[in-house]
Amino acid sequence: MANERNFSFVHPLSLHQYLKNGRQSIGSSMALYAMTLFIFPESQWLKPAEFAIIKKAIKNSSLALRLINDLGSYEREHAHKTLNSLVVLMKQGETIESAQEKISSLIEKNLAISKQRKKFLPLKCRPFFTALDRGNLNKLEHAKEFFADKLAEN
Repeated sequence: MANERNFSFVHPLSLHQYLKNGRQSIGSSMALYAMTLFIFPESQWLKPAEFAIIKKAIKNSSLALRLINDLGSYEREHAHKTLNSLVVLMKQGETIESAQEKISSLIEKNLAISKQRKKFLPLKCRPFFTALDRGNLNKLEHAKEFFADKLAEN
């Protein structure tokens, strides 16, 4: 959160810088780590190598959730002059439509990479990835529908 205070709606950072901070500030990491405890009870705790896989998945999912949130909250955040990924792209010359397409593409790419990695995981880690896929895909579809409806209204 402290990093976000240094961002400016008028002079935003690059998309890369925004996303680096954004994946941390979305707050999903704590919820995803808690989900890990439910999926892997004490009797099935992960080995360090397995936990490293889960940790990377949480980082990637946090980025996808940040971008999904940005799609769904653009109007409100724009009205309050709050920086999000769409605003960053628009300040770089993108239209709202092209910014939405780029962010949607980043989300889909991120989720596709996660799905590809899932194929090579130890069996013990797969339930976590299945839960992530279901949650992220549902949020993505909801955000896309919401955003498309808002654009159609304008």
